[in-house]
Amino acid sequence: MSVLSGDLSEVLLPRDLELLRDAATDGSDNGADLRPMYEALAATDPVALVDLVMGPRAVRGDAAIDAALAVVTTLESASSPAALFRRLADLAPQRATDVLAVAATRHPGAGWILPLAEKVETPVGALQLAAAVDHPAFSSVCAAHAARGHCGALIGVAALGRPEPTAHLAAAGHEAEAVDAAAAALLQSPDCRIVPWLAAACGPESEGLFRRILTRLTTREAVEAMQEDLAPFPHTAQLFRLVRAGLRS
Repeated sequence: MSVLSGDLSEVLLPRDLELLRDAATDGSDNGADLRPMYEALAATDPVALVDLVMGPRAVRGDAAIDAALAVVTTLESASSPAALFRRLADLAPQRATDVLAVAATRHPGAGWILPLAEKVETPVGALQLAAAVDHPAFSSVCAAHAARGHCGALIGVAALGRPEPTAHLAAAGHEAEAVDAAAAALLQSPDCRIVPWLAAACGPESEGLFRRILTRLTTREAVEAMQEDLAPFPHTAQLFRLVRAGLRS
């Protein structure tokens, strides 16, 4: 019988749980593939699987992490996703970023990802923000990261041409970083709607930020795109017109 191959025909659980733990530990230490055994347990005894993956004597090592991530759907249904991913990251710090990437992909809007990211990721928030960019919770995820000062990751995702990071950085008091995010967004996508997002976040105080952003714009397209939304701010709109006249298309 080879339990590592997934043959559990002679295993009686929970009686033989320690036999499986010892086999998995030895296999992980020697770089064996634990996925067949974990997949067999996922199909037959998820409780035993959770014990091996998350319990007080959970199996450690790269092979164990790979096998756990291969059956993550079963593990999530039999435990708490937040507790699962925190435990996996603790068990294999060298794989914590891989664990975080899977967690962010599966739960892009989850608040519990933020403290996990703060423990294992640089820049903090990059994986979750990238995973959430097409998710309905993207704006709220930006707000959460801005509130915790994860400015670098927000500027990075703004460079995809998204206005939300700029607005939430400004609302959280990170004005210089908000200007950086706006410049990055407009460089990628000149028609990015920075003005309405900033105006909604900061009200009349956004006008000063528009002028600071203007000093960072190098293309006529970006200046024109912002100017089109500046009707509520006529003095700043006039400044944009003057600058636009001096830029080539």
